[in-house]
Amino acid sequence: IGQCPSGTTATDVFADNFQGGVNGWTTDGTGTPNWTQQAAPAGSGLSTTVWGIPNNATRTDRGLVSPSFLVPATSQATYLIYNTWHNFEDDGPNGCYDNASLNIKVGAGAFNYVQGSSLYTDPYDGIAASNMLNAGLMVWCHRPAAAIQSIVDMDDYLGQNVQLRFRAESDANTIAATTPTGFYIDNLVVR
Repeated sequence: IGQCPSGTTATDVFADNFQGGVNGWTTDGTGTPNWTQQAAPAGSGLSTTVWGIPNNATRTDRGLVSPSFLVPATSQATYLIYNTWHNFEDDGPNGCYDNASLNIKVGAGAFNYVQGSSLYTDPYDGIAASNMLNAGLMVWCHRPAAAIQSIVDMDDYLGQNVQLRFRAESDANTIAATTPTGFYIDNLVVR
């Protein structure tokens, strides 16, 4: 992220390392299994307690929803930062059957897909297949070499109350070929 401009200080707007319980996080969507707090899966590179959902062979569209928080209007730059691991059933090197994406909701509005141009260190890596609810959108599905610190630009939301939703979608088919499978997040901060 770099250095703060002269005369400014980095301040955490919202933070949760997921060690102290649910803390206002909720889930939405359909199908099972659902997001749960759990031990980090072996082989993910994450540690301690994480929020996670496995890749599965049943039709699901599940979201992990943050509590609402205010992104200060006076911020010089605001970023969402979290550690992640994602591994879903892919459709070759450029496609994704099962997948994950990030959504943001402003106030009482609807959740909206976060465009890839806002994802600095963990870009979407495939296109959602035509049988998925988010067909044609760029999403995550390919297995990373190691856990990733994801950095997302939040400057479009200055002065607004927002909620995050980590969305995971699976079809009623196969799962990723290598373990661990699914989507896991840890150590989240908006700064």
